[in-house]
Amino acid sequence: MTFFHASGHTTTYWFRTACILTLALTMAACSVPDPVVDLTPSSSHATEQTTTTSVTSILTSTATEIPRPSPTDTRNQNVTVITDDSDSVEPVQIVGTAEITFFLFEDYLVEPFVMLEDQTGLVRRDFEFIIPPANQIIGPLTHTTEHTWEYVIHLPALPPGTLMDIDNNGHEDKGLKVFAVAVQANLKGDPFLAGDEFRGWSTVWTSARIDSENKDEINGGSLVVWAPDEHQDFPTDFGTDQLLFSPDDPVGPISAGYTIINLDESPFVFYKERRPNLTLYEGDVSVNDYSRMDYTDAFQALWSKASVEYPFSDLKSVNWQLLYEEFAPRVYRAQADDNPQAWYLALRDFARSIPDGHVSLSGDDGGLFLQQAGGGIGLGLTELDDGRVIVHYLTKDGSAQEAGIDLGAEILEINGLPIIQAAARVVPWSSPFSTE
Repeated sequence: MTFFHASGHTTTYWFRTACILTLALTMAACSVPDPVVDLTPSSSHATEQTTTTSVTSILTSTATEIPRPSPTDTRNQNVTVITDDSDSVEPVQIVGTAEITFFLFEDYLVEPFVMLEDQTGLVRRDFEFIIPPANQIIGPLTHTTEHTWEYVIHLPALPPGTLMDIDNNGHEDKGLKVFAVAVQANLKGDPFLAGDEFRGWSTVWTSARIDSENKDEINGGSLVVWAPDEHQDFPTDFGTDQLLFSPDDPVGPISAGYTIINLDESPFVFYKERRPNLTLYEGDVSVNDYSRMDYTDAFQALWSKASVEYPFSDLKSVNWQLLYEEFAPRVYRAQADDNPQAWYLALRDFARSIPDGHVSLSGDDGGLFLQQAGGGIGLGLTELDDGRVIVHYLTKDGSAQEAGIDLGAEILEINGLPIIQAAARVVPWSSPFSTE
């Protein structure tokens, strides 16, 4: 349905159309369902025609009268009626699921949805490409089970987007519109994406598989392509350079309308379904589950991934080989002794060796926290700008208060050590804090 703004001429046009359509439907409903139809107007029919002419003349009083066409007998003509239950395979709706294991998904992505995402940025390698709000076709994303979300998106008959000539044949063609289905989120303002919310193309939770180690090139998954006619071509494989939408891509003809492209087959598979089911791939933010491995294999997998993909190794001077040589023997001993606590401590110390507040360890510590950090003497300390350390919190009837320590008291030393040195020896359980 097309919605019109309530400006004068569009509202009047809509009202006129609605009135005439209503009268037409009323006349159709009142006709006699006889298999043999007398096309000669009877007196009652003439009355109906007069009424219709009268109402129409009111609505079009300022327009030139248009001659009424004579009825056409269609009883012997072949009429094809296409309904939702027809044999047509032209895609009209896409459904599917997304496995989302990223534990901050619902905290970071407010009001998530799916989008028929224009892939012009990918085709042109334009990381700054902005999808205009008017071209954004969106659909609901529903959380169904622990890590599973389901989506549905309806395909418009004429999709918005950019026609791109990608067949590399040297001739100027109308081109194709290329889309992926991807998860997006309303980060600010209205539900549509602005340039400060999204640019380029999606690399996570998308129907296309993305290689983040190769400038976010596509290497599999599925795309949705729309062709304006039968005379367009689309790549049938990645070509020798293994890059899609590059000059060496072999190409083949593609049908008019929507076509689903399965990029995981070689050559690619082109197909049409009324309601294709496309999986959205989580990509690099997915949780790597090593829980079914033994200690040694799990540590090896963790170290192998982190040593390659951690982005700040040079900035923070992280020597991954030295870390492996230090902690791999501890992990091996924990496995040999079947000692979960030793395994936990090895991983905790491994995480603490990386000076980044975003790297930490959580999970069952076997009671270590309470053993090593439980209890206290009932006070909290803070350092002032001038370097003094004072008491800023006291537990009522705690050990410190009973010893005569007051709020605001300056603490000079603990166990014979100057207070600054004593504090430096404390390693918080939530460390490290550095993001420098």
